Amino acid sequence: MTHPQPSVDLGYPTPAHGRIPSFTSIEEEAAFWDTHSVTDFPDDVRLVGVSGAVEFTGDETADEEGSRREWGPRSA
Repeated sequence: MTHPQPSVDLGYPTPAHGRIPSFTSIEEEAAFWDTHSVTDFPDDVRLVGVSGAVEFTGDETADEEGSRREWGPRSA
């Protein structure tokens, strides 16, 4: 099976960030994150803000009380 290739430059190779190694490809990075959690590297990551439109498909999650979580702007 062939995998689609990104249509943008993802910046490989990446630099190392603390204990997070550098990666030479998206496949190498995916293999690393398949066996690691970002919570394993609390001193090597930082929160960033992300904005953009989100379309819901009906698969949204709900909190413990069953309330729908709003992750971004809703489609009209």
